[in-house]
Amino acid sequence: IDTISVFLFYSRGLFLTSILFFVYLIIIYFGYKSWTEMKDEIDAKN
Repeated sequence: IDTISVFLFYSRGLFLTSILFFVYLIIIYFGYKSWTEMKDEIDAKN
């Protein structure tokens, strides 16, 4: 949904909002990556 929002806001001329949502995508990516690494470590211990 955020990916679509970036393009939608950009096409409407809301450049700062599209940048904000792009930053959200970056945070989502690194958060998901960190979460999966932590999950894999816990699964390896069990």
